[in-house]
Amino acid sequence: MQTDSDEAARPHRARILDAALALTQADGPEAVTTRAVAAAAAVQVPTIYRLFGDKQGLLDAVVEHGIATYVAAKAARTPHPDPVQELRASWDNHVAFGLANPGLFSIMSAYPQSPAVAEGLRFFRKIVRAVATAGRLRTSEEQAVAMIRASCVGLTMMLIADKKSEGGDISRELQDAIIHAVTTDVTGSGPTTQQTSAAALRAGLGQVNVLTKGEVALLDELLERLSKSN
Repeated sequence: MQTDSDEAARPHRARILDAALALTQADGPEAVTTRAVAAAAAVQVPTIYRLFGDKQGLLDAVVEHGIATYVAAKAARTPHPDPVQELRASWDNHVAFGLANPGLFSIMSAYPQSPAVAEGLRFFRKIVRAVATAGRLRTSEEQAVAMIRASCVGLTMMLIADKKSEGGDISRELQDAIIHAVTTDVTGSGPTTQQTSAAALRAGLGQVNVLTKGEVALLDELLERLSKSN
């Protein structure tokens, strides 16, 4: 059984992060004030500033602390052999995470510059890159990422606000529409388009070692334009 002395002995940083995360989950990011966190963690307010700099630094740390396990679990799981199905799984996992952690998700959406959020986005870009490499992306990678993020995040925020709905049907319908807009059918089942070819070539530029940096940059720009063209 944990005693008060055991809790007091825990490192200040861990206690502050646990307290801030608990306040976020219970009452939303607005509840994360330095005074409230200090009281919940049984530390002095100056300790928070010493460890995190300011409230923004604390919120960044809360997001990182809260989603580190989530990101690690995504990275550890075996990806689906079909990159488009992996894209769908990423959508489902993101919505489920937001509904299970509404306060934390609100901070993630409000502070996209957080290092933890950036790491999650980097991982998502790798999934989109795999779709492009397979020759199944209709658009540029940037456009696909932007469309999927806007739809998925917007949907999740709507479902969080509408506490009565789990959003299963609307999530699936919206996912189907967006995935269809940015991807093609299984390779070989339909004609290869200029966009999918350009996206696939662009996805492989990182492996090219016979061109100069300038040549790679120029080719990247040209392929991006082709992948966005109609």
